[in-house]
Amino acid sequence: MTRIKMPTSKYDGTSDPDDHVAAYEGHMFLYTDVDAICTHFVSNRRRERTTGELLSVKQGANESLRDYIGRFNVEAVSIPRLQQDVAVLALMTGLKEGSPFRNYLGRKSYTTLGPVLGKANDYIKGKSLTKLWEP
Repeated sequence: MTRIKMPTSKYDGTSDPDDHVAAYEGHMFLYTDVDAICTHFVSNRRRERTTGELLSVKQGANESLRDYIGRFNVEAVSIPRLQQDVAVLALMTGLKEGSPFRNYLGRKSYTTLGPVLGKANDYIKGKSLTKLWEP
């Protein structure tokens, strides 16, 4: 029985682990009949963010609605499989307790983020217009 020396290349941490694992799997299929994968690389994979992580995004005590919505939206768009209903709940619960916009959302039943962001934008514009007319 002849042994085939498999080519090796150590993962140096500078490239995408998924690419390295794919190359390793290719070598395994080519040189062996074993369907194995090196578990060492699994821990280095990029972890996909989840919608539930939005629940930790909270509006700061002195943070404007505009800044909070902007920060929340940056987080939301970075989630590949965003669950709309959970995102709406996270946005609402992240708002300052007792804030007018949070009270407004509490009376509505939005299930997708788009209309909520639209209403937030309307509210922000309304507040900006009100400030223009105040002495």
